[in-house]
Amino acid sequence: MKCSEILPPFTCYRVFVRLKTGMSGSTLVFAENVAFARDLAFALYGPRNVVSVVVNEESDQTNESTNSIKPPDPAKQRIQSLRDQAKRYRDMAKQEQARQKIQKANQTLTKINRQPSKPATR
Repeated sequence: MKCSEILPPFTCYRVFVRLKTGMSGSTLVFAENVAFARDLAFALYGPRNVVSVVVNEESDQTNESTNSIKPPDPAKQRIQSLRDQAKRYRDMAKQEQARQKIQKANQTLTKINRQPSKPATR
């Protein structure tokens, strides 16, 4: 049984929020009315960060587009997972190389500091 069979259809509201960077962004909220949409936005982003809540004019298109999104098939998910894993390993290799360079430099520095300095002769 679908949610739309039991409950009245939700309206799509566009919420404009203030971001930490000083810029503003927008997101979509589905709610029964503007008061519920505002309350949801306040709960998610805080009352001081919500700039405005308006009815989204493209709400019919948005409802259709959210229903038509399909998850990727398992084969594509596996390939993407392997790509992500390879990227993580490349990053780990770079970090390890940098760590080894720093360790070698510290050993060289320690070796230089341990050598007794020769008195200056004229």
